[in-house]
Amino acid sequence: MYELGDGSRFSSEDACFFDELTALPNRRALLTYLEQYIEQCGDCEDQLFAMLILGVDNFGIINSSLGIQIGDQLLVQIGQRLQDAIRLNDCLFRAGGDEYVIVIHDIKSVSSLDKIAARICESLFSAFYLEDNEIFISINLGITHNNVSIGKAEDFFRDASAAMNHAKSSGSSHCVVFQPKIQEKFEHHLDLANSLRKALERNELFLEYQPIFSLNEELLVGFEALVRWKHSRWGIISPKDFIPLAEKSQLIDTLGQWVLQEACQQMKNWQEQFSEAHNLFVSVNVSVCQILCGDFHKKVDESLKAADLKSEFLSLEITESVLLEHSQQTLCELAKVKSLGVKIAIDDFGTGYSSLSYLLDFPCDILKLDASFTDDVDNNHRKFYLVQSLLALGQGLGVEVTAEGLETQEQLVHFRALGCNYGQGYIFSKPLNNQNVNSFILSHIATGKILTDTKKRHLISSLSALSKGHFSRGDLLTKNQYLEMKVKNLQQEAEDLKNLLSTAESHAEVIESQLYEEVSEHQKTFLKLQESNLELKRLSYIDTLTQIPNRRYFDEHCCQAWEKAIFLQDLISLVIVDVDYFKLYNDEYGHRTGDFCLLQIAQTLSNALIYSTDFVARYGGEEFALICSGGSQEDATGMAQKICTAVTSLKLQHCRSPISPYVTVSAGVANVIPQKSNSFHDFFQQADEALYCAKQKGRNGFSVATSLEAIV
Repeated sequence: MYELGDGSRFSSEDACFFDELTALPNRRALLTYLEQYIEQCGDCEDQLFAMLILGVDNFGIINSSLGIQIGDQLLVQIGQRLQDAIRLNDCLFRAGGDEYVIVIHDIKSVSSLDKIAARICESLFSAFYLEDNEIFISINLGITHNNVSIGKAEDFFRDASAAMNHAKSSGSSHCVVFQPKIQEKFEHHLDLANSLRKALERNELFLEYQPIFSLNEELLVGFEALVRWKHSRWGIISPKDFIPLAEKSQLIDTLGQWVLQEACQQMKNWQEQFSEAHNLFVSVNVSVCQILCGDFHKKVDESLKAADLKSEFLSLEITESVLLEHSQQTLCELAKVKSLGVKIAIDDFGTGYSSLSYLLDFPCDILKLDASFTDDVDNNHRKFYLVQSLLALGQGLGVEVTAEGLETQEQLVHFRALGCNYGQGYIFSKPLNNQNVNSFILSHIATGKILTDTKKRHLISSLSALSKGHFSRGDLLTKNQYLEMKVKNLQQEAEDLKNLLSTAESHAEVIESQLYEEVSEHQKTFLKLQESNLELKRLSYIDTLTQIPNRRYFDEHCCQAWEKAIFLQDLISLVIVDVDYFKLYNDEYGHRTGDFCLLQIAQTLSNALIYSTDFVARYGGEEFALICSGGSQEDATGMAQKICTAVTSLKLQHCRSPISPYVTVSAGVANVIPQKSNSFHDFFQQADEALYCAKQKGRNGFSVATSLEAIV
């Protein structure tokens, strides 16, 4: 019979309620238990309880790199640490995979959940030692309680899972307490994903087009197609919200193909409608998921043929990260696209995390500078020189460069003077719908600001001259205007530096004094931090109730004592002590009295130690362990006898004990002179079996393990 902290029981013979690996109650047991507990609580508003779900970050990586066997050992040890960390009346379950659930009873207030979560995290903070591996883990926690979760057990589990998933989306080592808006967010995303499947059928998706200009002549040369979604209920939905949904739900191929076909057909329509616009091109954004769907180049070719659009008038934009994350397959597919005559543009250029070596393997046609480089380039000199280097890189590679996000005349002057080929942004136009594009093209035809055949030849000639360092009179005038602006900025900067220097000199002593005080304060803080760390380490080895060493200290100390006994060939003795019928004692007298009982017993055990090297630890719950080194078997036996007698002499009333009117203990004793072939785990098992024998004999006594005596 497996007994939970609150007294609920599951038959150990009913395997369907237990996890085979960790021997903990499983998810089925959790839901069964929680359903009964919720019904038991009824409408008691003052009875607050909570459910905590814990998930291990990147557990799949541990399985993949170290093997499933190591992963299973880690899961078992996590369960053991969690069992030691929770209170006696709380309940631990393994929900499956790397997830554990703790049902927390009798909470004083919701604010106390933070401390409980911190204690759980602290129990898993130190390293796990599995075979020859030292493993550190991070976790995410989701918590709900009966003030916010109402309904059946499945509802509590759903809400806690939603909180944990929300914590995971924020990164590693986060804890989130469930709020209804979290579930609403997940439901909204699900609703959005379902609506997206029908958006094409309902004609809710449409394209807008942002004009692209040559900067020197300010000629309209093309448009970037931007997909939009006007939902019947929620209105305009940002691509940042629905494109990731499309990628996750495998709708991106269908969506991307529709955008490609629509953009190609619309560009062909404009070329036929306006004879002067037959040199304009359209640029379409492409997701990596589209490229990896297979036969992407064939789909591009089909779209061009369906619209009867020449490949030279289509440009595909891919983000820099696409080339960095999926180099081989992506490069191969894009090379096939380039062979069709379609141009490839690297979007958001300069924001990637890797080197630029991919440009050698894949010579693109266009680099599109991210809008973050455009903003404040006329005032930020560091950004200016970085942009200058990126433009020089483009010119050196023989590719065209487009600046995104141009909004001011000053930005336009800077990029034009630096030799940037093309630009787009609100200084020219915001994205336009089909009807407004018609008017936009007509107005630029009327003013002669559109790319005709003659102007196209002139533009190509200008770009060629610019790459060779040859400038026209207009280019020189632009550069002169830029240099005048730069001189003015430098003069202002010199004046600012002069004022700053004057202020610094007049306040040097004050600044020096402040710095000295800050350094002194930092040193004091550092010393306090060191003291706090030492105190924290000490506390991590001490049981908070009994103020004697805890299981963590016991495990570490025993390993050292075991190795020392092997080296010196000394006798080592282990006594495991368990309080008889302590569950009945707690039920009768309450947890506060139970805690007092454990404290009295801990003091009694400490007094029973013989040598200075002996020590006692609270191993968990009502179980204690004593280690003695260098003595004799008679010392260990006498200690066990002394402990049993001394605890009974405390005369702690126990009216529900069937063997004594007072609290009693049972003990198991094991002795050995360890050899290298022995393990402490086997030694501990012998003492534990001796304890079991003492209980079988009627409790309130001790038993000595006999199977290891031959070694002594």
